[in-house]
Amino acid sequence: MKKHIALIILLFTVFLLAGCNQWERVLYDGDTMKITRTGAITTITDKISGEAYTLHQVRQKQSEAKTEPYTAVHTPSMTITILPGGFQVVSGNTSYTFTKRRF
Repeated sequence: MKKHIALIILLFTVFLLAGCNQWERVLYDGDTMKITRTGAITTITDKISGEAYTLHQVRQKQSEAKTEPYTAVHTPSMTITILPGGFQVVSGNTSYTFTKRRF
């Protein structure tokens, strides 16, 4: 009986620690930009200029949240717009639009 309880505790601990790992996921990888996500941080890398921009997911009360989209970054090669509940990246050279909701 003690071996079964120890095995259950061991398996629970392994699954708990495995769920805490934050791996980098590639959301988009194109010629001009790369968008990756690690945990609550989204990184948008401009491959033309070499600049990297980070977005952090933060919980807010609905009364304090932004309700209108606004432009956070505007460069000749890309435009990053923060949307209510997400973001949008428009590549300036290829006119490619990447939209992510609930980031």
